[in-house]
Amino acid sequence: MEKKEIKGFKNLFQDGVKIVTDLVEETHKAFSEKTFNTIEQGLNDSEVLKSIKQTHDNITGKVYDSIREVNQTIGSVVDKVIENDAQSDEPLKK
Repeated sequence: MEKKEIKGFKNLFQDGVKIVTDLVEETHKAFSEKTFNTIEQGLNDSEVLKSIKQTHDNITGKVYDSIREVNQTIGSVVDKVIENDAQSDEPLKK
């Protein structure tokens, strides 16, 4: 496999992970917002609900940020492998 192909696959993979992560996060936010709004209607202490929701949002935000960070790290590693092998015109070894 040629270096250009590897870089292309890496970029395609990273773009796919980013798009899917963004979609899943937005869907998760929409479902949780609806859930918290429903709970709020029956809850007398909205401060407790706000605290629970804030904790939920902080945790899930960190999870999705971690996925994006791992995605970027994988891309950086692949780029470094390609750069380190740049001296050679040979395709990367399998």
